Amino acid sequence: MSNATTVNNIKSHKRISPIALQLVIYIVIASSVITIFTSAFQLYQIYKTHISGIELRLNEIRDSYSNNISTRVWVTNLKELENTLQGILRLPDIEYIAVYEGDNILAIQGKIPEINIIELEFPLQYEFRNKNINIGRIYIVASLAETYKHLIEQALAIILSNAIKTFIISGFILLLVYQLIARHLISLGRFAEQLDINSLDNKLVLKRKDNPKKIDELDQLSLTLTNLQYRLKNSIHELKDSQAQVQLLLDSTAEAIYGLNIKGECTFANTACLNMLGYDNDSEVLNQNMHNLIHHHYPDGTQYPVEDCKIFQAFILEKGSHVDNEVLWRKDGSSFDAEYWSYPIFKNEQCIGAVVTFLDITERIQSQKSIRENESNLEITLNSIGDAVITTDPNGNVRRMNPAAEHLTGWNLKEALGKPLKNIFTIVNATTREAIENPVDHVIKTGEIIHLSNHTTLISKDGSEYQISDSAAPIQDNDIILGMVLVFNDITEQYQLRELAEKRKHDLQAIMDHSPAMIYVKDISGHYIFINLKYEQLFHINRKDIIGKTDQELFAPEFADEFQRNDRAVIDAGHALESEESAPLDDGVHTYVSVKFPLFDDKNHIYAICGISTDITEHRHKEDQLRHSQKMDALGKLTGGIAHDYNNILGIVLGYAEQIHKYNDNPEKVSKFSHNILHAAERGSKLAKKLLAFSRNKKQHDLSIITINELIQEQQHLLEKTLTARIKLSLDLTENIWPFECDSNDLEDAIINISINALHAMSTGGQLTVRTSNEQLGLADVQHLNIPTGDYILLSITDTGCGMDSNTKNKIFDPFYTTKGDHGTGLGLSQVYGFMESCGGFIKVYSELNHGSRFALYFPRSNQSITNQKQAIQSETQNLMGTETLLVVDDEPDMLNLVYDIFKVQGYKVLTANDGEQALQIFENNPVDLIISDVIMPNMDGYQLATKVLQNYPQTKIQMVSGFSDERHNNMMDTSLYTNMIYKPYTSNTILVRVRELLDDKPINQAKINSSLATILVLDDDEDILELFKIKLRKLNYKVLTVVDGENSFKIYKNALATKNPIDIVIVDLTIPNSIGGIEVADKIRKIHPSAKIIVASGHSQCDEMKNPKKFGFDAAIEKDFDSDKLKNTLDDLLR
Repeated sequence: MSNATTVNNIKSHKRISPIALQLVIYIVIASSVITIFTSAFQLYQIYKTHISGIELRLNEIRDSYSNNISTRVWVTNLKELENTLQGILRLPDIEYIAVYEGDNILAIQGKIPEINIIELEFPLQYEFRNKNINIGRIYIVASLAETYKHLIEQALAIILSNAIKTFIISGFILLLVYQLIARHLISLGRFAEQLDINSLDNKLVLKRKDNPKKIDELDQLSLTLTNLQYRLKNSIHELKDSQAQVQLLLDSTAEAIYGLNIKGECTFANTACLNMLGYDNDSEVLNQNMHNLIHHHYPDGTQYPVEDCKIFQAFILEKGSHVDNEVLWRKDGSSFDAEYWSYPIFKNEQCIGAVVTFLDITERIQSQKSIRENESNLEITLNSIGDAVITTDPNGNVRRMNPAAEHLTGWNLKEALGKPLKNIFTIVNATTREAIENPVDHVIKTGEIIHLSNHTTLISKDGSEYQISDSAAPIQDNDIILGMVLVFNDITEQYQLRELAEKRKHDLQAIMDHSPAMIYVKDISGHYIFINLKYEQLFHINRKDIIGKTDQELFAPEFADEFQRNDRAVIDAGHALESEESAPLDDGVHTYVSVKFPLFDDKNHIYAICGISTDITEHRHKEDQLRHSQKMDALGKLTGGIAHDYNNILGIVLGYAEQIHKYNDNPEKVSKFSHNILHAAERGSKLAKKLLAFSRNKKQHDLSIITINELIQEQQHLLEKTLTARIKLSLDLTENIWPFECDSNDLEDAIINISINALHAMSTGGQLTVRTSNEQLGLADVQHLNIPTGDYILLSITDTGCGMDSNTKNKIFDPFYTTKGDHGTGLGLSQVYGFMESCGGFIKVYSELNHGSRFALYFPRSNQSITNQKQAIQSETQNLMGTETLLVVDDEPDMLNLVYDIFKVQGYKVLTANDGEQALQIFENNPVDLIISDVIMPNMDGYQLATKVLQNYPQTKIQMVSGFSDERHNNMMDTSLYTNMIYKPYTSNTILVRVRELLDDKPINQAKINSSLATILVLDDDEDILELFKIKLRKLNYKVLTVVDGENSFKIYKNALATKNPIDIVIVDLTIPNSIGGIEVADKIRKIHPSAKIIVASGHSQCDEMKNPKKFGFDAAIEKDFDSDKLKNTLDDLLR
């Protein structure tokens, strides 16, 4: 609504005075409400008074007539009762009264009204003999009809009286309001109504007394209008100044601006507009139709319809428009390229025209055309470059990329445009797979040129990987960085070739350096070009120091001349030649077989000579030894037999001597034992001369103090290679093993010789177990071991091969005795026997045909590396006595008798049986606390017997003994019988301690048992990784299974569960090419065995699976750094 309309409305309604009318209405309403409430209150008071009077009257009836009525009822004087009730009924407002005796009415007067009543009921009591007796009740009804009639009569008078008083007061209030407020408000309104731009100097005057000390609301309103009048006057002056400034700004701006009304006529135009259009002043364009004046034709000269004009559409459609591809026409008829903006102008929400701004863009279009031509040429150039190119803006967002870059990144320009380069160009280190920092930030920040490493892998959008070389440089304009250009190319093939060449070089170097032969290369002048590690080690010379030198500079003339003659012979012959050469080493002159051959260049000219020299000194020495051994065949056999018999005799003497000491109070046994010792001594005297002759020819040894566990661990890899893949090597090495003195080289040879014999005995595969332990042999051990008492280190080597009969077992240490025909020399075990004698040790063999063999080597403990205070023997610190009942089962009578004696002397009740069936019969008639059973027995073996004992006599403890390990325990209900087994030969202390521990329910070194029992399955596609895992885990005493693909690993695990020999822990690699990976394997295993223990192993420690293994279904994670402590701790945690 416009201001003029508002003023007219005020004038037409100035007599009505809406505020006064509203005031009158509100006062009338308030007066009416007050009248109603006051009248209602007065009527309520009248009503309340009447009600109180009726209630009082009823109470008076109860108090005054109660005794009278009670007497009438008591004497049953109904007539008097009726008279009394009629008297009550004549009282005001009493309409009904009744007297009840129980539920029967005795008297009744009146009638109960239908509505508006007050009831009262009270009991009738009669005092009889000082006791009140209930004889009935009275029911009285009073009517409110008279009360309501009186209220109606009073209501009209009260309401009329109150209304007159209220409206008189309201009229007086209205008069006061008019005199004090309304008439002055009317004056203020008239003043404001007459106020306009021409009357801004008029003064406002109210017809009322002025009191400067007391200013009320009307004075405030008058003052406000006066201030408004003053501000309006100032605003008009400021508006005029503002209009002048706006016109000045319009005339000063470089953009052309003009205004339009809704008819399309010009309302104003600034100076720039007039100048661009060629007009001298605005009078030429004001009130002119601007479309017909400057916008009448298209650039090609065709008519431009006004209804299509984007300028006019601003006020026609009431929305802005922007165009940069049209022309405007000058006064002289010429045109120019223009860009314009047209926006509607609104006033009071109505469109009244438009404002148009335009620019002459002729130069810009020419520049853009030139730029487009340059960009086109640049794009053609970039697209023709074979290298991939990406450019960015200063924020690192992609602006351009050529087809080569699109191909390598997997992104096309449309997809990548405006995206951060980091999202498009993802690079990692080809070796470590760690992310490489994107060069964009550094280049834009510093302005430096960056070249990335040769091990950069680009990961494209689809996951493809490319090896790239790249560089990044800033795009600069006068030291202002406008962006970055990245140039890179695909060098995958070159990288792979380089890596392959490097690997081959590394492999070749490894082959050279691990070769047992010396390998060297000399040029045709005799100067060294290359030597391998063996050459360096033998001659104590560094590779870099020998390059360029000749043999004459390195060796004595007699050796150098020989080398030079053989080199010249190869050059002259032009092909490989073999010769024997001598070379001086630390321990003397060695003999070598040297194969030398020429190296040819591309033109088939000899440029160097390569030589491979193998030391045959030891081989020649062994040949000499063999010839000497063959000559001494008879003497050697005799010597071996004498040594063997002498040890047997010594064992008999020592064993029976110990028994004499124990049974010195039993003359019969002492006599028997003495006779046996005498017989053995007679046999010994006959062998003395032969033994002396053997000792005179004894070989000298290089003795040293060694720790056997370290030696075995060092030999583990060699043993595994020697045994081949079909034989599993298992190590069970006791911690804190004692030291002993021997020739370490001879010990290594002895282990190898026994292992080779085991290999031949296991033609279809099997297991070789190497165990070490500390043994303390007492007098009781002499009888069955033939070994003197003392501390020994026991090395036992057990195979699961074909075993030996007694005849073979008795000859295995004889020189030249062999079961391999022409394929064996028969010297291996005889050398082992001689070695054991030379170091003061003993060797025992336990074997049965088709049940494997066990070699037990006893080495006397050395005290050189330990304190002089000898450790207390366990039997001396632990009470090994007992009264329990033991059952000993063995098919060897001598062994049975020996064990009987060992335990009998300690106080045990000992029962014996020759086989399993006899043992079960004993169980039927005797309670047995513990059974000691051999494994290999006829009819029923020890494991079968143990199974029946577990089923029928579960309270009986079981201890198994055996001379070797086989696979019979696989189906055992209790695998601890196998893991706790004592191997023959054992000492009396060992068996006594073990039996006491079982009977006392003490734990049996479970830490060692757990590790030796645990089976680890390792899944990895890299055989070198598998080999490293196998070495590390076996050193930790674990049984190891390896597999290279995921499907087979699951099958192995599943089969192990089915055979009741489950795999304890599975170690899986994350990714297995051409097979399911570690996560899938873990998922499949957990479906059949939810409690399976699975470890993920990876070289990428920062991947999610390694950081949070449990989230991906693994129990733990280990890095492939093969840290023994980390590996052991992780496995121990899972096995607890």
